[in-house]
This record gives sequence, structure tokens and C-alpha cells, in this order.
Amino acid sequence: MNIINNILNPCFQIKKEYRKLLEKLDEIAFFANRAKNSASVYLGNNTALTYLYNGQKIYVDTRDISVAPHLLLSGEWEMDITFQWIKLLREYKPKYVFDLGANSGYFGMLAAAELALAEIHFFEANPRLSELILKSIAVNGISSRSKVINKCISSKDDQLLELVIPDAFFGSASFDQRLIPSISNRDDVKCISKIMVPTLSLDAYCAKMGVIPEFLKIDVEEFEYEVFLGSEASFRHPNCRCIFMEYTPNAYPPNFISSLKSIFPVVRIIQGGELKNLDRVESLDESGDWGMLVLTKVI
Repeated sequence: MNIINNILNPCFQIKKEYRKLLEKLDEIAFFANRAKNSASVYLGNNTALTYLYNGQKIYVDTRDISVAPHLLLSGEWEMDITFQWIKLLREYKPKYVFDLGANSGYFGMLAAAELALAEIHFFEANPRLSELILKSIAVNGISSRSKVINKCISSKDDQLLELVIPDAFFGSASFDQRLIPSISNRDDVKCISKIMVPTLSLDAYCAKMGVIPEFLKIDVEEFEYEVFLGSEASFRHPNCRCIFMEYTPNAYPPNFISSLKSIFPVVRIIQGGELKNLDRVESLDESGDWGMLVLTKVI
């Protein structure tokens, strides 16, 4: 047995170091690609076309000052989350990726680039952003395996909810006007528009389309619990394996996390670009810290 251990232990160590090397090479490639692909063109009508760090093209609204400047100047957004998103996409290799609260379509676009055969479903309630996503998937040649749904994913179908879109923070639109100042970090922020958006439950959508959301990102400005209520059947399907979910402290009913953990018992959080175990999600409520959770059924 000692002889076997003496042989295997160095192999395990080499494998661990190899993974670290691959992650470092990915980081080097990211900065090299960002430098190579940095270019933007203004097209008029508050629209610009730019490159992501990986060479994909993406349309943005130049009036936005939350996400668009980062895409225009560096071709990336929330890189600590991006690195983990790419890493787990490569690990899970899902056939269906759902981007809920897609904004410009950034995370869904990256998934399309990483997974040549995957089908990407973009859900974005803001019609202006949905329009830009449609252009982005067309210019990148992935329209045939992409869906763009301009509806609000909620607990119920066929309702109309009022979406409040803040001035210059298009990606922070909310169904609760009281949240706009905290979302944009400006007390004097004004609403650029209010529109009525139809709702759709994820369970109803999946049943209609005959698909299962294997890999998801959910970032819907404190509307996550409503999404969950209309998605539980889909989440419980064994093929639904990983969710990236923005967590806002003190924003959800007490039973939300326990309900999620009954389906996804492994809860981790992205901190400093790394995935770390999070034994008590309630600690985020106590500290008031926002976080991107990664929920899986197994490690």
C-alpha cells in the first residue's frame, strides 16, 4: 500500500499544479486578448459596437454608465465572476445555458463562445437591451442556437408588471421604484421610463420549449425569490446542476435560502476571484454584504 501511495501522491500533486498552470494561462490569455480586441465604433442613436476580451462583438447603449463603459473600454465586466463562470462552464459542459437578467448579454455570449453546441437562452425585461442582444447574437453568428425572451421571469404567467428604468443605469431596472436609488448608488437618480412587461414562469417556458436549464445566471435586482417560485420544478430536475445567483442582503423571505438549499445543498460564494464555501448564507444578511452565490447539487 505504501508503494502505491508513493506513486499516486506525486501524480495527484502534478494534477493540482497542472490545473493551477491552466488557470494562470487563462489569465494571461485574457489580458492579451483584451489588448488585441480593444476597439469600439459609435453607430449613432445611442448605440456602439465593441469587442469583448475574447474577440466577440457586442452592441451596447452609450447612455448607460453602469455596464457599457466597462465593455467599451476593456471588453469585460465583473472579472472575478467571469473567471468562475468560464471555469465552471468548462467543467459542466451544459447543453442549455439560461441568462436571467441578461443585461447586454455578456455572460450568455461568453457561454456561447465556450460551448460551440450549447443553446443559450437570454431573458431580459428591458426591451432596449433585448433589442441589442438580438443584434449581438446575429453579428456573432449564434442566432440559430440562441433565444432572446423580452419578458419578466416571475412566479406567474401572463401578468403585466411595471418596470422602472433608471436614467443612465439601464441594467438596474427594477419592478420596485423604491429600489432605484440604492441600485444606482445615487439618491438623485431619476427614472428614464416606465413600461409594462409581461411575466412568464421559467417552469412554463421550459415545458413549452422542451428544455431544462442546466446552467444558469440569475441577476434580477432583488426579484430572485419570485423567479424561484416559478422555477422550482425546473430546478429540481437532475439535469439542472449549477446556478450563479446574485444575493442581496435582507431582501428575501426567511424561507428562501432553506428552500434553495433543499435543492442545491452546496452553496459557495465568489470572493477575490475564488470560490469559497459559504456555510451560512445568513451571514451576508448580518454583514450587509452583497455576493454572487454559486449553487450546485454536488461539488
